[in-house]
Amino acid sequence: MIEWGRATNAVTGPKVWQRADFVRNALFQAGVVDRDAAAIRGIEAVDAAVHQIEPVAGKAFSPEQQAALRRANPGARLIAGFVEGYAAFREGRHEDAVAAWRKFVDRSPSPAVPLLFAGEATSHHAALPYLALSLARLKRPDDIRELAERARSNPATASGPQLPNHPFRVPDYELAVLDAIGRATSGDHDAGLRAARAALGRLPEPGTRMIPPEYVLAEVLETLADATGQQSYLALALEFARGLQRYEPFAAWAYAFEAKHGAPGARRVRAAALALRLDARSARLQSVDAQTLAEARAWLKTHAPTVKSTPARRGESST
Repeated sequence: MIEWGRATNAVTGPKVWQRADFVRNALFQAGVVDRDAAAIRGIEAVDAAVHQIEPVAGKAFSPEQQAALRRANPGARLIAGFVEGYAAFREGRHEDAVAAWRKFVDRSPSPAVPLLFAGEATSHHAALPYLALSLARLKRPDDIRELAERARSNPATASGPQLPNHPFRVPDYELAVLDAIGRATSGDHDAGLRAARAALGRLPEPGTRMIPPEYVLAEVLETLADATGQQSYLALALEFARGLQRYEPFAAWAYAFEAKHGAPGARRVRAAALALRLDARSARLQSVDAQTLAEARAWLKTHAPTVKSTPARRGESST
């Protein structure tokens, strides 16, 4: 994709910038979704490579220009903090994760004043759910409550392009996810599940976050189930992942999620097979038992799965 971006960089202006953002976001998602921490840490090199297809007066960034721009624009380095925070979260180093995520939140007077990076639709708002999750792992409900209150503190909405430091309110999706995490951490699980279902109804458009919002929600629910022992969160995540298989049949993580958490049986074997077909490097597949994986490989030998979407909503369950 990087070579494609370089080869098609003949057009200057906004279209080129959008192409570079598309390449970066696509490669970022391929590098972090359902990956181990080592793979996640390697994504910063991808970001550096993508910078070289972005235009400066109609020309690509040279390494020297790239370094100068990063020194001059602290916001351009936020992706490094995002990568560090997410990798630390996946490794269970939640104090380090909180420190990294705080770089996004504490550098602005309010979360409603975003520091943008990697595309005009992507701001530090995307870090809020993971900051709250790490605080939940550290058993700091008061900090989660304060974070949620601060996220609602500025009701300003965007009146124009989402330029750096342009105030606009934290999206409803992130607010609902914060609410779910806060209520689950405080032990109010009925309210936590209601908030999680509200987040399902407020999913942003695909492609508007560095980590797909569908994946974020499933990972949040998976983490809450593990942290609280309430399997109802995992049941909701599993129902959602199965529904997403119909809406986005190419989303390998949704099959891997079912392969890891689904009940034993033919459906789980099929999910493991499709995950193997679409993404054999899936981190969740590494925790699937050897017998299921063997049956999945045998299933692939006798089936020819194709990626074909059927009319479905992202929150609709799969039957």
